[in-house]
Amino acid sequence: MRTLGIDDFLTINRMTIPEFELRMKAAELKQLDRIHELHILAWAINQARATKRNGRPVFRTFRSFFDFEKQEKKFWNMGRSRNC
Repeated sequence: MRTLGIDDFLTINRMTIPEFELRMKAAELKQLDRIHELHILAWAINQARATKRNGRPVFRTFRSFFDFEKQEKKFWNMGRSRNC
């Protein structure tokens, strides 16, 4: 129940075995996505703390580390290329 986020016994009782198995696979993939996000975060933290040989930070500002506006433009331009 906890893994699937279902707390309604009626829903649980109506669920077929194939539906249960599919929901469990989806829950496992969701967990894998979360683990992936955590590893990306750990990598980003490592990159943000990176220094050059002279001891100066590689990224002097947050924007040099992650330019949100640039990423947002790339996102919207991708949508146009897919005929959205």
